[in-house]
This record gives sequence, C-alpha cells and structure tokens, in this order.
Amino acid sequence: MAIVTEEEIKDFVTGIGSTPLSDQQALLRRAVESFVKAEVGRDFESAARAQFFTIQRAQSVILLGDAPVSALTSVERVTSRSTAGVPTLETIDADGYVSDLDKGRLRNLNGGWPEGIDEVKVTYTAGYTAGNLTANANEEINLLKHLVLSLYAREWGLTKENTAHVRTLSFGDESVTYKLEMDRMTRSIVRSLKERRLAGVI
Repeated sequence: MAIVTEEEIKDFVTGIGSTPLSDQQALLRRAVESFVKAEVGRDFESAARAQFFTIQRAQSVILLGDAPVSALTSVERVTSRSTAGVPTLETIDADGYVSDLDKGRLRNLNGGWPEGIDEVKVTYTAGYTAGNLTANANEEINLLKHLVLSLYAREWGLTKENTAHVRTLSFGDESVTYKLEMDRMTRSIVRSLKERRLAGVI
C-alpha cells in the first residue's frame, strides 16, 4: 500500500482525471511518501516482522518495535542455541500473557518473561494498511502529507490553479493559508509527530 493515495495526488495536481498517474506524478507521490517517512521516523507500511527481545530480571512487559499490530503470529522462547548460534524455539502458551495490539505491548501474567539475551522471539504483522492509515493514524499525518504535496507540486509546476492560494486548514486555534504558512506548519507538524513517535503513540 502507499501512504499517499492516487486520490490525494489528483486533488493537488492538475491534468489528472481517471487515467493512471504519469511518471512525473508517480515520482511526486514517492517523493512525498519518502519525506513523511523520513521526517516522522517510521515506515507506516503494514508488514510481517520478527523480533528477538533481551529480557531483564522480572520484566513483565515487552514493547514491540512497531504498532498497531494487526496479527500476532507467535511468541516463543529460546530453549537452546547451536554452536553456530541458531536458536531452538518453544512456543509460549497464549494463556500466559495479554496483548495490547494497538500499542504493540505484551504483558506476561506469570511473574515475567524468560530472562536472557535475545531470549524471546515475537513474530507479528504491524503497521497501517491503505484503509486504516487515514482513519487511525492522526490528523497531523494527513496535514503533513497535504502540505508537502502542495509544496512539491508547486515547485514542479503541477499544482492545480489557485489550489495553493485558497485552500485553508484549521490547525489548533488558527486558520492558516497554505501559501503563507506551509513551511512553519510543516516544521511544527514534523516536531509534533516525532514527539508522538518517541512516546509510542504512532
């Protein structure tokens, strides 16, 4: 999936009807996606992941590397390793932990996870799909996408007539115009999203 949809490109770029995106328009889409992912510090794309976790003594919570989690495939402990370092794994009974999939957290109910270096392996699918990024991420991500789209489209001479001049957004207690405030808003949104990412909110 893509975090910038064809519909969003069509909303900001002139000369697009129901036809497929041109090479330049597709490049614009990829450029905006790359900017958003790099600045916010996460990929957003839904994908299968497998992680090993080092567990401290009496540690009861594992925080997965990405969220929201759409599927928890397996939770396993390492019982031994070969001389080459290849682990032998044993499934941990699902009755022994509870999960908060939206936040990507697993809590052990039996006094803590098995202690050790790379002792627990979790296999899961996490990230956003095309259908739930807009609905579940947050308004700031969509504002950022649209701001950067407008900036890039204008720089490349692709902007629809008057779009960047008259389109307004409500941000906090302010009503702002793209043409005057895009740069300031972009920096502000990126900063907020980075803080939310570090806090595990997005």
